[in-house]
Amino acid sequence: AVARAVSDIAAMGAEPVWGLATGLLPSDFEHGDQLFDAMAAAARTFNCPLVGGDIAACPPDQPLSLTVTAAGRMPVGVEPVLRSGAQPGDQLWLTGLIGNSYTSGRHLTFEPRVTLGKLAATTPGVRAMMDISDGLGIDADRIARASNIIIDIDLDAVPLHADVTDPLQACADGEDYELLIAAAPTLDLASMNDQFRGPIGVAQAPSDGEQPHAAIVTDGKRHLGARLGWDHGQESHDA
Repeated sequence: AVARAVSDIAAMGAEPVWGLATGLLPSDFEHGDQLFDAMAAAARTFNCPLVGGDIAACPPDQPLSLTVTAAGRMPVGVEPVLRSGAQPGDQLWLTGLIGNSYTSGRHLTFEPRVTLGKLAATTPGVRAMMDISDGLGIDADRIARASNIIIDIDLDAVPLHADVTDPLQACADGEDYELLIAAAPTLDLASMNDQFRGPIGVAQAPSDGEQPHAAIVTDGKRHLGARLGWDHGQESHDA
């Protein structure tokens, strides 16, 4: 829960500063102190100390619920990197491997890409960024719509974990928490840090009447990114 909030800070190139945590715990839950001690310890490892919050009880038949809010700050003179800054011609990069994160349990052990996010934000030519939480396809589509561009991602170029058996499904799995970055075509992020993987795709301007979107391209077929991931509005997870 803490790492997910910190990942959103990393996705803008910011540095985490503090966090707030709230817990709604079933009345028969016996490990509240241990839970919040563990959350506080995790927050300290991300340099995001928990400075407050609240705990409440709920009936024992209701699920345990945690909410974490994190605050961050940008280096002096550096603007946050948003989803809306990508331009035609930009190339797409990732900060690591994706796919099968939920089934493998990696979604519980990931490290927010704070250092790489800060590096990207201070590099001229990095224009848009977000973390991959809902799926590469749908999150790339969000960048495309916010930036009014078309994004084509080459499935063969997407870096995948070794246990991935269905590459296209891996683009819908989500819970990866790597950063997706749009950068100027003259910028080789891999030469700056070998954790940057790519380029995996390219942005272009929409044709007349064409709506901005992203697609995963394989074997000459374009799979719409909007259908590859978790849509909070429609509560769907579709490959």
